Amino acid sequence: MPHLTFRKESFPAESCCVLLLKKQKKELENQRATTIRRIKIRRDGKLLDTKHLIITFHSPRLPKCIKAGYMRLAVRPYIPTPLRCFKCQSFGHSKDSCRGTLTCSRCAEAGHESSGCSAEEKCVNCKGTHTSFSHTCPSWHFEKEVVVEK
Repeated sequence: MPHLTFRKESFPAESCCVLLLKKQKKELENQRATTIRRIKIRRDGKLLDTKHLIITFHSPRLPKCIKAGYMRLAVRPYIPTPLRCFKCQSFGHSKDSCRGTLTCSRCAEAGHESSGCSAEEKCVNCKGTHTSFSHTCPSWHFEKEVVVEK
């Protein structure tokens, strides 16, 4: 369970803000920021920087904004997407710790990956007519609510 006095927050930041934040580390420490990291996404097998940062604060309350140099930047809660296994397609674990069987994320059939699959879409988790990674899935929405409550 996370420490109760730590809150993770994120906010969009352009490249200039990121450089400014690195230079203004002391100023951010005075605002109870403990760590700063940039959110990255994977595209075509490459890890790319986004314009969003995750800042961890040593504070039980959420700051509405932070000061970085001459700028006031709005802060909002960071809510990660639910963890989904790319092997069995279930939520709550990754493929590295999976004990399930390889299941297609497109058709929910065991024994093959989704690349090259042209079968009808079926969700492993709710049996609906969408892929297992769809954000319209009721199971995905439930898992998202669980993440929010943590």
